[in-house]
Amino acid sequence: MFLLALFWTFSLTPISRLRVLGWINILQWRVPALLQTTTQGAFTVLFLPAALMNCRAALRIPVVRLVAALALIDALVIGFSPSVGEGIRGTLPVINLFVALVFAHQLWAAGRNPLTAVMTSLSPLVVLSAISTIVFRLSPAIEHSYLTSWLGGRLLGQGATLIYTTLPNNVVLSYKAGGVFFVNGNQAALFHGVCLLAYSACAFHGRRRLCTAMAVLCATAVVATGSNTGILLLILVPIALVVLRQIVRSRIRLVWLSLGTVVVIGGVALVASVLSLLSGGQDTATGRINDADDTFAVRERIWGVGRHLFDAHPLSGLGWGGWSRSFAEAPEFTQFVRVFPPHNLIIAAWSDSSLLGAFVLVVIIVTLLVQGLRRLPSRLGTPDEWPTLLVIGMVIWITAHGMGDNTFVYGTEHTTVIYAAAIIVLLCGRPPLVVDSAAGALPNKSDSPRGLSEKIPRGPKPGRVPAVATDYRGANARSR
Repeated sequence: MFLLALFWTFSLTPISRLRVLGWINILQWRVPALLQTTTQGAFTVLFLPAALMNCRAALRIPVVRLVAALALIDALVIGFSPSVGEGIRGTLPVINLFVALVFAHQLWAAGRNPLTAVMTSLSPLVVLSAISTIVFRLSPAIEHSYLTSWLGGRLLGQGATLIYTTLPNNVVLSYKAGGVFFVNGNQAALFHGVCLLAYSACAFHGRRRLCTAMAVLCATAVVATGSNTGILLLILVPIALVVLRQIVRSRIRLVWLSLGTVVVIGGVALVASVLSLLSGGQDTATGRINDADDTFAVRERIWGVGRHLFDAHPLSGLGWGGWSRSFAEAPEFTQFVRVFPPHNLIIAAWSDSSLLGAFVLVVIIVTLLVQGLRRLPSRLGTPDEWPTLLVIGMVIWITAHGMGDNTFVYGTEHTTVIYAAAIIVLLCGRPPLVVDSAAGALPNKSDSPRGLSEKIPRGPKPGRVPAVATDYRGANARSR
């Protein structure tokens, strides 16, 4: 059976592989006997051989190499971790991101826009997620029925089956909602925020009305989640992109532009974390009040525990599953009602995969921003201008969200394929085989990973003898 499934993966085209991975990543169907084991892990293992067989071209891109290195580090740390099962579950999404990057680059090399192809395929699931989030926010009773149903247990696993007992989460609050795929409103907001930016980028390459409608639906879903981090980013990220566009147009040096972008991310993350003070409970008499599980004060104490644990294990980290055990044994644990995750992607990376893993994660983020900013000036005034800005905004959103919530470098497991396709569009530009109908030339190859450029001029119309001919260098020579 396994060999047949493996043969099936090799027989698929790159776009079919991306579509399958995208659907599986969002559905997250749980195996009945092991509710924490999803079909995403099984399909990641099945598609990995095909990705390794076709990864040579994609590995020329630095970010793809860095993601492969992070996956390797995560896998090696499993052997020294307290929980092998948690290590496998934590490593598979990173491998999934690498596999999706390879297939997205294959699709780009074949002349297709991977982001447009992925978002078109995932539209039914995105619509289902967004509408269910809005419905659950308007009717908590319907959400309760879903969370306690058989279907909720298969799509959400123990997150749903134990949500009212030992694994509480914020969607049980009347002012939070996660839709059919999430038990955490913050993660739902991140997913819909990523989809919002992805559809907005696709709107510049065709199907403008449909993509705009999808973007509006996703923005509404971000608000419906009740995540103040998501709502804040929904406001701040577009403002940051407009400011960034104006700065690039003023031709400020790349080094200052990169530093400014890092400052913007830090500022957005800080403000989002501080305003999470508002993400608490509601009281009909006093209005919105702070909830102990969601306040910045609780996060600050969690990060304080992280600093204490870092002092004890600065290089090796805690290993997969080590955070929960060490958190429960820390002297500060008496301040908490239960064990909390790190709520910071850098602390989580250090804890799970050592200081080296955290360093590689930071390098991935910085490389994405620097490479995107390097390509942005050459795309100003072209159809790729706003798609590039919007994918940079996606990097900012995912990073800022991860600095204060329990999300990762790829966002959530549901966004890995979308993020991989967006990364390829950001770093590689439009596919090389797509002809620009307006200019009559192949797109500028300055968007390729190697940064080489040569625009091919349009030739004369058939039946006409031109008065002036243009050679490939752009110099003019009179015809005889």
